[in-house]
Amino acid sequence: MTILKLKLHSAVVGISAMLFLLPVFTFADTYQIFDLGNTHAFYGIDTAGDVVVFDATASCNIQDDGCYERFHLGGVISFTLNPPLLDYDNGAPCTPALPPGTVISHGVCNVGLYAYGEISPQLGLFVGSDFLHGGPVTALLMNSKGDIAWSDGSDSFEAYNLTAHAPEPNTLVLFATGVLGAAMAFRRRFLVG
Repeated sequence: MTILKLKLHSAVVGISAMLFLLPVFTFADTYQIFDLGNTHAFYGIDTAGDVVVFDATASCNIQDDGCYERFHLGGVISFTLNPPLLDYDNGAPCTPALPPGTVISHGVCNVGLYAYGEISPQLGLFVGSDFLHGGPVTALLMNSKGDIAWSDGSDSFEAYNLTAHAPEPNTLVLFATGVLGAAMAFRRRFLVG
């Protein structure tokens, strides 16, 4: 019985060590793009990917001075007279290091991620070095998960980073290992003893 326990404990320690020590291969992020409609003035983007804009043409059913609209995955989820209290994470304006001859209109950086609107040689929105969407970029925000809100001068858009909002396999395996260990401890304590 003690040899079996030793083997089990060794296996759990070995699997945990492999999860922490082996390199994790990364792949390009996958984005889902939502059209938020006519151009609005961006107020911010929060850590969950919700975009808040000020729409001067909306009335909020109270007054005609405009109101704040909160979008989640392309749909309006609330209208308010004041900006919603959220954990805003807009990134910081920056100029990323790009190849010579590249001309950009806007750039934003956040926790090692960057996005920029390129004017030349190719018009469009880029995330890192990957082309995401064509057309000009007149306003740009990006949160720490890589979600992006931008305007092309006539429409506003949101690019929701599907890869960043899904747990990676190592986390799931580590969680399963913990649940298995807890189940074995429960079994040993209440069923055997």
